[in-house]
Amino acid sequence: MHNTGEFEVTVHAHLLVFPTNYGEQMNIKHKHLIFPLLFLFIFTSVTATHSHVEKNNSPLSPIKITILPCMDPVKAYKKYHTLSHYLEQQTGRKIYIQVPKDYSAFLRIIKQKETDFAYQSAHVFLAHENSFNQDACLSALTPAGKRQRHAFLITRSDSSIEKVEDLQGKSVLLGPQQSTVKTFAAKQLLKIHGIDLETDLYDYSFGSSCEKNAFNVYLKAFDACFVCEHSYDALMGEKDPDWPIPPGSLKIIAETMPVPTWIFTALSHVDSSTVKKINEALLSMSSNNTEHKTILHSIESGGFVTTDKRDLITLSQQLAY
Repeated sequence: MHNTGEFEVTVHAHLLVFPTNYGEQMNIKHKHLIFPLLFLFIFTSVTATHSHVEKNNSPLSPIKITILPCMDPVKAYKKYHTLSHYLEQQTGRKIYIQVPKDYSAFLRIIKQKETDFAYQSAHVFLAHENSFNQDACLSALTPAGKRQRHAFLITRSDSSIEKVEDLQGKSVLLGPQQSTVKTFAAKQLLKIHGIDLETDLYDYSFGSSCEKNAFNVYLKAFDACFVCEHSYDALMGEKDPDWPIPPGSLKIIAETMPVPTWIFTALSHVDSSTVKKINEALLSMSSNNTEHKTILHSIESGGFVTTDKRDLITLSQQLAY
């Protein structure tokens, strides 16, 4: 337990040591991922709360919000802790932000009802929609205020790859396996252009954050990768402390079809009063409010709106394609 003053963060540490022949044991053709052999994972799980709320002595139990992991949990905690603070102020309830270590852990939490709300990619929501209150879904808007987003296919600026078809015999890094935009939409883009993951590529693998994906391409670990559209400004040279790549080093080859943004929803067992409080707090956030704008910037969102079921129907049809 690390006391950071206003926040208390519980971190479980795991030391993972990979053998020197780890690459040979991986069931992929590509064996030169740019990662060290020794990893210190201090982010198996992160639970964040605000100590000042404990003084309220509220008889109501804490509200648990579980975030689908798409980055390391410590980074996710930093990303979402301002949102949890805001929700505590609005609801008078203690808020726990949970970031599971992986997708399997996320599903276990959902199936065993160990959380009250979940924030997840759209196709993950569709795969497990019976676990959720389908009448209380919110969609996170993009920073530009849209309900849908797309991913970019990028490569090095000095690469001979100029179009999707040029990926024949090349290596490609997708997003996390459960990513709607960097994996599902990415696969669809490749399929439309006649590229089969299993037979036409030299190698492919599932990546993680946009920054790490792009860095692997910059270091020539992969020939190309997919990143979210919010990376556009960094790709165009705008300064970003989280973007470790020199301006002009990467180029955009193509973009995926638009897909629905992330879904925030209550699980089916949560009482209507709690659902109403949380949803009202999220829906009231506006980028015109200075405090809200800071929070929304942190979570890379333009706000929240009631989910348009038509977007999910369209995605369902695309998933069946």
